[in-house]
Amino acid sequence: MSEPNLRVHRRSRKRPRDGDVFVMMPPDEKYVFGRVMGADLPRSRAPMPEATLIYVYRWRSQWKEPDRDQLNARGLLLPPIFINNLPWSKGYFETIGNSPLRGDDWLSQHFFWDALREVFVDENGRALPAPVEPCDDWALHSYRTFDDALSEALGIPPAPE
Repeated sequence: MSEPNLRVHRRSRKRPRDGDVFVMMPPDEKYVFGRVMGADLPRSRAPMPEATLIYVYRWRSQWKEPDRDQLNARGLLLPPIFINNLPWSKGYFETIGNSPLRGDDWLSQHFFWDALREVFVDENGRALPAPVEPCDDWALHSYRTFDDALSEALGIPPAPE
């Protein structure tokens, strides 16, 4: 299997925590910023036990210093995503800081498509009547599927299989 588009930073065995801000570096050499919105979530609040809910932001920079005002729920590049801890342990995500989550950091409602039940659900897996954007799958992304989604959102060709 070939490598993803994301460049390796520093590998970390430290588990992500709520409020962690992290960076990624795609091939265009501008940092993408993300934030941990829920770490090590139980099965009742995620598609898989120990999943991590992340937000990825549209605002980008040539430096690892985020403009915290730009990291808000109105500026998402991707819908909220559940992911495992491999992007951190493999070094694709580098945690650069932590700040407590505030009410305005969150979307007012999360929407996911649960393909097994064929229904839209919230972040707790509760059925919802209809979707509202942004909406992603009620599934656990790997660093490869995440890399593909990020590449598509940035207009970068996907990494070869």
